[in-house]
Amino acid sequence: SLTTAAFPQYMVILFIVFLFQFGVSCSCLAMNQGQQEKLLGSSWGLMSNDTRISLEKKLDCCGLFNDTQDPTTF
Repeated sequence: SLTTAAFPQYMVILFIVFLFQFGVSCSCLAMNQGQQEKLLGSSWGLMSNDTRISLEKKLDCCGLFNDTQDPTTF
């Protein structure tokens, strides 16, 4: 149970989490497609093969930017 002393601390933590999420959301909205692709490309290069395979299975795809015109990309 929360005591009256812990309640303000809990609200401060929630507010900090909200600010972080709001900042991430604004950053994502401010990025253009080229910046998004660059960020995804650099993240894709850092991922382990297991993580890549897991994402490919969940998203039903193969590779990051693969399409029918250039299947060798990533």
